[in-house]
Amino acid sequence: MPSPARIAKWNGLLSLHPITMKFLTTLLATISFTALTACAGAVNKKCPVSGEDIDADHTVKVVVTFCCEDCKAKFDEDPISFAEKVSKAEEGKCPVSGKDVDKDQSSDLEVGTCCGKCETKVKEDPKKFVAKLKAD
Repeated sequence: MPSPARIAKWNGLLSLHPITMKFLTTLLATISFTALTACAGAVNKKCPVSGEDIDADHTVKVVVTFCCEDCKAKFDEDPISFAEKVSKAEEGKCPVSGKDVDKDQSSDLEVGTCCGKCETKVKEDPKKFVAKLKAD
């Protein structure tokens, strides 16, 4: 059985000051958010050009614009499901609704490729290869 002095010591270690707890909670939340953001990366696992596994060092950022916040939110929820619509959308039209876009409503779509050669091909004609994105 632990002595009363040892129990008091452990109780003191377990009860942290409220400011310390707030700091630790904020720190943990920041680390978690940073980790999730860093892991976001490419939306695909297979290269849309070759079909090979992607290399995280070879991604292409495709900016997709929308007419409103609602359409942007739908896209952000599941970008792959809108890949075909994005590839067929007319310039200046929302890929979700078909309405005129609001330049302030946009999302970045990270398309992963397997190598520099495929990365260049996607940069040259992003819509063509966005259409080939599949849910992995």
